[in-house]
Amino acid sequence: MNSFTRDLLDWIENNLTGKLTIDDVSVKAGYSKWHLQRIFREDTGFHLASYIRYRKLNKAAMILRMTHMPAVEISELLGFSTQQTFTRSFTRHFGAAPGKYRDASEWNFRGMVARASPNLSDLPEAETVTQGPGIIPGLSLSYLCDYRELEDVNYHCEQRKHLLSKAVSLFKGTLPQVVAENFEPDTDCGRVKFTLTFQRHLQEVCYRNASPDRFLRFSFSGTRQQLINMQADIYQYVMPFRPEARRQGHDFFVCHPQLPVISPELNDTFSGSYYIPVSVSRSDPLPPCM
Repeated sequence: MNSFTRDLLDWIENNLTGKLTIDDVSVKAGYSKWHLQRIFREDTGFHLASYIRYRKLNKAAMILRMTHMPAVEISELLGFSTQQTFTRSFTRHFGAAPGKYRDASEWNFRGMVARASPNLSDLPEAETVTQGPGIIPGLSLSYLCDYRELEDVNYHCEQRKHLLSKAVSLFKGTLPQVVAENFEPDTDCGRVKFTLTFQRHLQEVCYRNASPDRFLRFSFSGTRQQLINMQADIYQYVMPFRPEARRQGHDFFVCHPQLPVISPELNDTFSGSYYIPVSVSRSDPLPPCM
C-alpha cells in the first residue's frame, strides 16, 4: 500500500462523522473521481464508496453495542440523511435493525469491516477450547472511553498502562498474573466504561467448562503494547470471519506461570493465553467483505 493511500485512509477515518461523499474525497486527494477510485480499489481491494459506507456502519455498530447513544443521534453523527435511511442501510448490511442489534445477548461480528490495512499477513490464530477462566476475585480498576476513541489503540494502551502501574503499586511491585476485562455503557450516552480486574496469583483462577459454549484461546508473547495490538486485531480482523459470536462474559489474559512476576519495569516481554467467551458455531455463511 503506497503512502498516498495510507494518508487517504487516515483522512477518511478522521472524517467519517458527517456526510462524506466521493466528491469530498476526490477534492481532498486532488484526483479525478475515476482515477481516485481505480487507485483505491487496486491498493485496498475495496470500492471507495462501499468502503466509506462499511466504515460508517462499522462505527455505528460499535457505538450501538458499547454505548447508550440513541440510534437517531448515531444516524445524525454519521451523516445519514434520515434515521429511516440509516435503519434500512444498517439492517440490510447486518441482517438486524439497530435496536435488535443493540439488544442481542451476543455480539455477532459478521459484517464488521475494519480499516483497510496492508499488514494482515500475521494475524493471531484462534484455538477453540471448552474450558476457560471463570470470574476472578481481585483488584478492579476502570477507565472511560469516548465513542471517538473506541478504535484508538494508542489511547487504550495509555489508559491500561496507567491502570497496570496502579495495580503493581498496590500489589507492592508484584505484576498480576491474570487480568479479566469487561466493558459496559457509561451513564454518559456517548462513553464506554472499561473495567480490568487484576489478580496476582494464578492459583486463584478456577477454570470452568463452558459447554455447550466455547472459548477462543490465542497464544501471545510480547510486550504490553503488542498485547493490546493483538486484541485490536482479533476484534477487527479475526472475529468478523469467525463462525462464532461473542457471548456475555469477561475476556481474560492468563500469564504463563513459569515467568517471573516481579519487575521494576512494565515494558518487559511476557507470554500467556488470551481467552474470549464465544457461542457455538453459526451455520450461516459469512458476507462478502467488499
